Amino acid sequence: MDRSQYLETLHRESARFTEAAEAARRRHGWRAVVPGCPDWDLADLVWHLAEVQHFWGWLVRTAATSPEGYPEPARPADDELPGFLAE
Repeated sequence: MDRSQYLETLHRESARFTEAAEAARRRHGWRAVVPGCPDWDLADLVWHLAEVQHFWGWLVRTAATSPEGYPEPARPADDELPGFLAE
């Protein structure tokens, strides 16, 4: 795949996850427990995936060959997590 295909895939999969997370948030709230990670709530899971996707998006966009120089993002407020993930 070329860079644009990788970025398109990251965007598409993040959008799918965001939809599922938003549906779960509406039903159960941000504090819903994640069954596979009992120490995490929904907000923690969304932040984790957003942070991972942010890193991979940065890596692909910049064509970096190592994580050096990656600008680690600050965790936004829970209600801003879906927007951050969408970026």
